[in-house]
Amino acid sequence: MSRRTSVWFAFSTPRQDPGAVAATAGERSAGSRLYALLWRVHFYAGIIISPILLWLALTGFAYVWHPQIEDVLYRNLLHAPSGATTMTLDQQVQAARAAFPDAALRAVYPATKPGDTTIVAMSDGRTFNAYVDPSTGTVLGRLYDGDRYRKVLHDLHGQFGLGPNHPLRTLTELAASWTLVLLVTGVFLWFPRPRFRLRGVLLPRLSAAGRTRWRDLHGIGGVLVVGALLAVALTGLTWTRYAGETYRSARAAIGQGMPATPALVSSPPVDGRTPLSLESIVAVARANGIDGVAFSVQPPTSSTGVYTVATNDAARPTAYRVLKIDQYSGAVLYATGWQDLPLLAKASFVGIPFHQGDFGVWNQLLLTLVISVLVFSVISGFVMWWKRRPAGTFGAPKRVERAYAALPKLVYPALAAMAVALPVFGASLVAVIALDLVLLRMPVIRQALS
Repeated sequence: MSRRTSVWFAFSTPRQDPGAVAATAGERSAGSRLYALLWRVHFYAGIIISPILLWLALTGFAYVWHPQIEDVLYRNLLHAPSGATTMTLDQQVQAARAAFPDAALRAVYPATKPGDTTIVAMSDGRTFNAYVDPSTGTVLGRLYDGDRYRKVLHDLHGQFGLGPNHPLRTLTELAASWTLVLLVTGVFLWFPRPRFRLRGVLLPRLSAAGRTRWRDLHGIGGVLVVGALLAVALTGLTWTRYAGETYRSARAAIGQGMPATPALVSSPPVDGRTPLSLESIVAVARANGIDGVAFSVQPPTSSTGVYTVATNDAARPTAYRVLKIDQYSGAVLYATGWQDLPLLAKASFVGIPFHQGDFGVWNQLLLTLVISVLVFSVISGFVMWWKRRPAGTFGAPKRVERAYAALPKLVYPALAAMAVALPVFGASLVAVIALDLVLLRMPVIRQALS
């Protein structure tokens, strides 16, 4: 049988219980060996990363809904009654400085709509936000970044709350990488054979007994959200320690990174000129395209520094704009926006907010659906394993001889490319292959996992 025919055979043979495929004795076709291998990979990948996936799913769910949760937790800081008059931005910042005289000013986030407070980012060794009522200039309180709900959940989700340099952070990258493998192998195992049927393919057979019902729910649920889950996994990998650095380096190497900002200085003040007020800087920014969108103002850190005004609305990536403004003359020294970003940089500006649910309730609901399906897939996978597991054994899929020879040749360069792009996946793949080729040949270990 030719390799091409063998691969098609894997998609055209009658759909069977994976356990039956793996356990059948005698001569096997290349197609059935490929099916058995991919089911074995799917099984072990799921067993190994399921605990991490559950952690990422649950913390991700808690993070996705952070706008609504923070609005309740910090309502007395985020909102204030809208008055008839509004203090100038300079007066609001001065009030924050007076309330926290030992803290340095970092940035200002003007209130975006009536009833919102102005946020003044400051630092006293730890970064915090001071919240100012725009109507009265009253400082309503402060909140340290490290204590904020969003920050806590962000760190728990991506770093297990252990810090960015902790070795265990690599586990999130491991899980995201192998999630790609789970998706590909899962779609293969779900693929209808020999012909398409609505029931069992797109509609679960809820009246079926035993593992059939669980298998339908497990496979169909995963396939229906596979696109969204793939997007979540890939965008998550761009933040990871090793895959993320590889992605950013490759993006920069092909000219698809963020535009470099030139070194800029304000013109020397003449005739006793003093720095412009924040109100004046904001007026310049509004006149140059930053209007009707949330933004931040970062003051200069020296007498020759410049103001940086940047949009701050992840839900509107196309509104992205950054200005560098002379602190004395108000001249715009540098301006960039969405139209100046290369394609991959634009993709990040869209992908990252999608991953975080920043595009609004529809985005949050979609991610909640994906998370729910992911949690159910993990649980149903363990249920299926338990139901098919013979008493007193581990119940893993049987190892099929010469299974690797059944892989299409295109798989090898694809795996090599993945191993380079995703270093943690590459290292773990080598370990998995070594385990399968060496350790699992040992009778004691094969008996333990049988």
